[in-house]
Amino acid sequence: MPPKKPSAAAATPGASAPRRKAEPKPPKPVEEQLKRHFNSLGAQIDGGHFKNAIKTCNKILRLVPDDKDALDSKLFLLIQTDQYEAALELIKELPGPSDSSHLFEQAYLLYRLQKEEEATEMVKRARETGEYEPRALSNLEAQIKYRQTDYEGAREIYDELLDTIAEETEEHPDLLTNLNATQAHLDFLSSGYLAALNSLDISVGALEDAGAPPLPGTGVTSSLSNALEQSKSAATAEPTPGAPKPPRASRLPKHVILGVTPMPDPERWLKKRERTTVHGGGGRGGKKGRKKEGMGVGATQGLALPAEKERATSSGPTGGSGSTSARGGGGKKGKKGR
Repeated sequence: MPPKKPSAAAATPGASAPRRKAEPKPPKPVEEQLKRHFNSLGAQIDGGHFKNAIKTCNKILRLVPDDKDALDSKLFLLIQTDQYEAALELIKELPGPSDSSHLFEQAYLLYRLQKEEEATEMVKRARETGEYEPRALSNLEAQIKYRQTDYEGAREIYDELLDTIAEETEEHPDLLTNLNATQAHLDFLSSGYLAALNSLDISVGALEDAGAPPLPGTGVTSSLSNALEQSKSAATAEPTPGAPKPPRASRLPKHVILGVTPMPDPERWLKKRERTTVHGGGGRGGKKGRKKEGMGVGATQGLALPAEKERATSSGPTGGSGSTSARGGGGKKGKKGR
């Protein structure tokens, strides 16, 4: 009986069996997802992470589009992040009549968007319903009057609010600050501007009798025309011969002072072997650090003057103090002569 052929798995010992694809997990129930999202939303609001909290609200609304708690939370978060236009659009999309719901929020959003007339009308409608706190509506109405420069009406509302609240509450210092600001504007309009005029050096009568100042456009056009004429005349004028102009200060390096800083080497652009003088780098024995002169400039290395030759011949080959050489190393040569 012939032997059995080895299977494919036995032929390749390193190969492993093909993996099965993992089956997708079934989605969690909606109630469990909502519970997890609301827990995250509460933690994000407590921690001040309002942008992430808005994303969590969107996740909740994708599961339950008409969830009232998620809608109210999102509206609050949009106001806290100064997204007033988006908050108004959200109020319009809320289930139910938008003209009768969230009237106080609409009034506040219109006030922040600098639509004071519409905000005043919304405050009146909210007060007629009787569903909102009167003190909150009065405070908002006073702020609207203050922005509309109705300082007298704003002061009356602030006085009424201060008379009906205790000094120990947190609202009292805010109301007192707003009242002081309103009173300061009233004082300036009644008598403060007169004190400001009296502090000036010019008399009020002369200021009233003076004519109206010229329009800013005429002065600007005249100055521009004068500048254009001056530039044209400077461009067409011929240069007058005279003394050469000094070099610009901006073209000189900061460390260069004219007449003090030595001039640069004129041969710095030539190769070293073509220069008259070459300064080598410092090496052992000082051979590379010595100054070599070109032909015809002076004595080269190894030559001695006539007076030095006579002294060398008279003193003999001994290495005493009188022996000299071109390299200045007579001491070592004297030792060899001995």
